Amino acid sequence: MIYVLEVPHQMPPSVWMDDESGIIDRVIRTIIQRRQDYELPKTLEEAIGYIGDDAHAHRVYMTDDEALRAYIDRDVPPHQAGESLAALKKALQRARVLDEHGLDDEAYRIALEVWKEQIADGLGEAGEVADMENIHEWLANRDFDPALLLRAAHGKVDALVAVRVAAGLPVFT
Repeated sequence: MIYVLEVPHQMPPSVWMDDESGIIDRVIRTIIQRRQDYELPKTLEEAIGYIGDDAHAHRVYMTDDEALRAYIDRDVPPHQAGESLAALKKALQRARVLDEHGLDDEAYRIALEVWKEQIADGLGEAGEVADMENIHEWLANRDFDPALLLRAAHGKVDALVAVRVAAGLPVFT
């Protein structure tokens, strides 16, 4: 799946996803619809070139992993960056890379580890058991954004430190 993050000049950013031929077809339809004097693209590179000419800014992510990494690293154009990140998150959710909470399996694994460590350190309630069945309830009682947990799960040390501090755990064990 190829993701195209488009930041128009005077509209909110959007992300559209398709395979190579779908992206080329969409650009061709746009050129024809707008009756623009552009040569119709024959390759993905030419289609992306058109997008670059037409938009304020854009980014192209060639795979799900590349789009997820961009979201985690906040690798979006600076103009309307917050809106671009929100659009990229929604696209990753549509592609089922992230769930409706904006998390993936690795983020849930880290959340469960942190929860178990809290219980082991005596920070849980009597009889509390950390399990995936109740992970959403546990997460709902946290005071950090789920995006922070996602970033922590994918190697962002600053995010992992923030998650651990928010959970009342020592930074280093």
